[in-house]
Amino acid sequence: MLEFSLPGGGLKGITLVGTLIALRDRKIIPDIVTGISAGAYAGYMTYSGMNRQKILKWFALSRNHFYKRSLSWYLPPYDVQGEYVKKMSRPYLVERADFDRYGIRKFYVGYTTLPRFKFESVDILDNYCKHQAYEKVMKSSLVPFVTHYAPHFEGAIDGSFRRLFFASPEEPKERWLFTLGDLYIFRNHSKEFDRVIRLDTKIKSLTRARTSDLIDEFDIGYEQGLKITA
Repeated sequence: MLEFSLPGGGLKGITLVGTLIALRDRKIIPDIVTGISAGAYAGYMTYSGMNRQKILKWFALSRNHFYKRSLSWYLPPYDVQGEYVKKMSRPYLVERADFDRYGIRKFYVGYTTLPRFKFESVDILDNYCKHQAYEKVMKSSLVPFVTHYAPHFEGAIDGSFRRLFFASPEEPKERWLFTLGDLYIFRNHSKEFDRVIRLDTKIKSLTRARTSDLIDEFDIGYEQGLKITA
């Protein structure tokens, strides 16, 4: 059994998606996925079978959600229930069968709980419901925190506040850790992994990335994925 650990990293996650899809195309697919924030989204998109166009659209929507907004746009009582985010998310909900098709047995998502600020994880494939699974992926990211998506928030914020990556409680034969750019400096925490794969990225700003930048990053990730040997 093989496990992929996928880190947070904002829009840099699109590089990771490109890499994972390249590996998927080469039939290098994990049995277990562990993801935080952008890493959770990357795994969710890759192993739900979304195509390149749909993935790029999601990242563009996420960028636009933050772009040129005044601070008051994120403060209560504006969109307290996150209706905009709910509507934006609907096209990206997927069935359990999509993950089964790729042989994904476990999919752990990590988040930081409040008020104790502790790290926890949950398998989104356990008693699967497509709405609840996507909520847990969102719960792992900064998005629900800044959009006041109360049904997702549930006393938790981005998992990256406590950890950039983690290993599942399972016992796979091999674990691969993917890192994004400068996140590689946290190598001292990666001893539990059999392989560390560092991906180069160029995106630096969440709000200033152009659509062409997103396309380039996806392709950069894909090319790096083609060079990874099993």
